[in-house]
Amino acid sequence: MARPDFIPEHGFGTIARHSFQEVVVPEPIAYGFETWGWAAVFTVLFVVAAVGVLKLVKRYKANQYRRDALALLRMIGPESAQDAAVILKRTAIQAFGRQEVATLDGQRWAEFLNTSCRQCRFEGEFFDTMMYRGTDRLESGAQKQFVHDVETWIRSHDA
Repeated sequence: MARPDFIPEHGFGTIARHSFQEVVVPEPIAYGFETWGWAAVFTVLFVVAAVGVLKLVKRYKANQYRRDALALLRMIGPESAQDAAVILKRTAIQAFGRQEVATLDGQRWAEFLNTSCRQCRFEGEFFDTMMYRGTDRLESGAQKQFVHDVETWIRSHDA
């Protein structure tokens, strides 16, 4: 049987030392961000982050009237439906404008509030009762529920 060419004459495991060559190690890979592609990526990321921050600041400033109204609502307490109605009207005027809101009353006012907030269910009769008979004829539970509904509207209306 003939010996293959890749096996040396003096045995398989005894390769002559002169046939070894030094292994060439490539330069280490630089982990820095030196190419223009990285500069472009970081520029795009910076612009996106800056636009996001600007939008958050704009939204925060635009919702200042909500925070002010909620602070007033906390100050009056849960038993003052009349004051809550005034805060509700003022907040709606700030959010939607005087021309659209100022003339609404009774059922039209309740419909406006319900269409501008999906979670709210105001009744026009409640506004009429409160306006013409006063809040002293309303039950304490009804007043608390109304103040809670006002808070819900201020937090979640679509302006």
